Amino acid sequence: MLVLEPKDVSREALIRLLFTDPVDEFEIKTVDSWKLVIDDETVYLPTLLEELIEANDHSCRIYTQARAASLMSVSIPVIGPVTALGSALGMAVHNLATYNPDFEIRKGLRDRVRVTNHKKIKRDEIANKQSQ
Repeated sequence: MLVLEPKDVSREALIRLLFTDPVDEFEIKTVDSWKLVIDDETVYLPTLLEELIEANDHSCRIYTQARAASLMSVSIPVIGPVTALGSALGMAVHNLATYNPDFEIRKGLRDRVRVTNHKKIKRDEIANKQSQ
């Protein structure tokens, strides 16, 4: 998997990795809270990726990688089960609203953003089947 350092990230580099010369998956190290400075402007990387993807008529799903951890609150008396149920319902609604996305953007816990290109993976699988 390709890992980009903050200094290597630009709008042009992201467009290349997403569309021009797409890769299955890449990860971007960010500076703080999934933010980077690009062209002297501080940007929230998940939002920038979403804008680039949707501007090219594709869909994406953005989520925090460890979101299932919110379900662990079920062990806290009284309020825990309510919180866990709310989290589970929120995840289900989000997954339905972003069903079968072209890209997934996962915000990691250590200021990293991982992008998976599902459509490229499907194209590669079809090409492999056809070549057999």
